[in-house]
Amino acid sequence: MTAPDPAQRLARIEETLARIEQTLAQLSGDFDGMQVATQRMDHHISFVESVYQQVRRPFHALMDMAERVHRGAFAPATFVGIQTGASRSRHTLT
Repeated sequence: MTAPDPAQRLARIEETLARIEQTLAQLSGDFDGMQVATQRMDHHISFVESVYQQVRRPFHALMDMAERVHRGAFAPATFVGIQTGASRSRHTLT
């Protein structure tokens, strides 16, 4: 068996190095794109949190009221339902 030619071995090493550099450049570009997307998501999360801080108390008050209605803490209310033909149906919330 003969030893590999140093010139061929060097050529293979250079090809491998070129592929590694190309892959590294691609990963670097992907990373830059991910940074932009992450920054946008961070801004969106901050926006949602600020909106939630504004509507948290009214929302929880409304949910508490709905829970009390559901449990029957208030007297049943009647309302006019959807009109079908010439008749009007009445429904009771319980």
